[in-house]
Amino acid sequence: MAELKEMRAKLDAMERKEGRSGAVPLSPKQALLDARDVESQHPEHRLRWVNTLDKNKVAARQAEGYERVPLAEGGKEVGNLVLFKQKRELYEDRVERQERLNEERLSAHNKEMEETADAVAKILRDKYGANVNAKEFLIGG
Repeated sequence: MAELKEMRAKLDAMERKEGRSGAVPLSPKQALLDARDVESQHPEHRLRWVNTLDKNKVAARQAEGYERVPLAEGGKEVGNLVLFKQKRELYEDRVERQERLNEERLSAHNKEMEETADAVAKILRDKYGANVNAKEFLIGG
């Protein structure tokens, strides 16, 4: 029994050791990171937890327009995670840009194949006098 208590004390000490991510679990983790009360205070902002141990992530988020939520305005800090906010318009613009870029990437191969078919049709027309529709080279064209 004494050995078990000693192991428990070691584990508790390891959990409280500095540099370890998170907080001492006095409540469920989802309750620790729950920021709905802060979201209701800042409806015009998008909130995000940022790991402050990684200075590159902090700098990247600040470059995107995120700023730390002051403690006076309901800001939270759980271990090395700190609550940051960004104007909702900036966030929505970034999401819209990402969606547009994803659509372009998904259709880029089609555009590339159409350009290749046009180039082949041009070579056949200029070099050999063959009048071929470029869409015939494409499957389903």
